[in-house]
Amino acid sequence: MKKILTILILIFVLQAPSKADNIRNFQIEGMSIGDSVLDYLPKNKIKKKVSPNKKIKIVRASKKENLEIYDNSQLWWYDEDKDYKIVGLAGELRFNNDIKGCRKKQKEIVENIKSLFSTLTARESENKNMHDKTGKSKVFHYTFKFPNGDKINIQCYKFSKDFKKKRNAIDNLKVMIISKKMDDHYRDAR
Repeated sequence: MKKILTILILIFVLQAPSKADNIRNFQIEGMSIGDSVLDYLPKNKIKKKVSPNKKIKIVRASKKENLEIYDNSQLWWYDEDKDYKIVGLAGELRFNNDIKGCRKKQKEIVENIKSLFSTLTARESENKNMHDKTGKSKVFHYTFKFPNGDKINIQCYKFSKDFKKKRNAIDNLKVMIISKKMDDHYRDAR
């Protein structure tokens, strides 16, 4: 775990943007917002997931192969975009039945980001996971919002036992880079 933390910290430090109002220079597994999904996944291998909300025009795919840091990565783009331009990225680390370990790692990452961007503050929140209708699964959030509206979210997902069985879900830490364009679209689709 210490090795993973060191790698995460190095990624944020070495890839910090020259302007504090732009996250496009951050990378997750070498991928950045604005890149094409096709640079990382062959078109015939993309298994895109469409939201059940028909207003949402952004789709996502997962990339699990050839990852050095994360157990899984997610890439989001507009479904009609022929260039598959990435508008959001996430890296996930599994913390099965270890919410304390997840929260500890989350706080370490948050402190590192704070040291990089002294003008930004993290907004902390906790809510029920919207996918678990029982309300027993939780999400613990830290959100950094840049002046231009881009965001970095660091989230710990704690799933209930029933939800884990039903969905084969695993508690995890997710580091997300979200463009303002993606955030605005989801807000408008509600």
